[in-house]
Amino acid sequence: MQLGDATNVPFDDATFDIALSINVGPLLSVQQLKQHVHHAARILRQGGKAIFGIPDSFSTLFTSGIPTTNARQSLEKAAASLSNPSDKEMAECLSPLDSIYRATLVSGGAHVSVVLSENQLRPGQKIWRKLPGIVVPNIYHPVQEYEELLRGSGLTLSEKIRPHFASHEEWKSYNGTNADRTLGEEYVKHSPYCILTAVKEAA
Repeated sequence: MQLGDATNVPFDDATFDIALSINVGPLLSVQQLKQHVHHAARILRQGGKAIFGIPDSFSTLFTSGIPTTNARQSLEKAAASLSNPSDKEMAECLSPLDSIYRATLVSGGAHVSVVLSENQLRPGQKIWRKLPGIVVPNIYHPVQEYEELLRGSGLTLSEKIRPHFASHEEWKSYNGTNADRTLGEEYVKHSPYCILTAVKEAA
């Protein structure tokens, strides 16, 4: 294992068959993400694969099964108490909301709001992601941005996976055997993350 810079990977060209990037993009600016994808492509041999695990469905509230309206109201009530919050204040305020597994919030100056549409966001914007037990500051990058960067780096997208329950029956079956960790109905249609696989084609 070698510690390096995600925007300037310390390996020679065409060194690896697989480049794996899991939740790195949310920590990078727009320019840094571009450099990151470029280096992932650079270090791959011809025919090699770059795999990116990235957040998705930023405007979906993922819960333990409580009504979406209740989840939104709880978040909005908590956010209303914040003004120009620090990352620590966001974490202290939102982490106790245990029934909300994933949500995205953004600050508009003195006002913090829950993201209900990705039209509220722009690539490179700071967001906070409410995850199970934690709240993390991130940088917003939509899936489409990654896809454009892959193409621009000479990689061909070969697979895009958004894992979710295939049916309500599968979802109900899961909850029936995981009573201590139930998932809301939103997991049937939406995935909290996306897996992109791209191939470095022969020149």
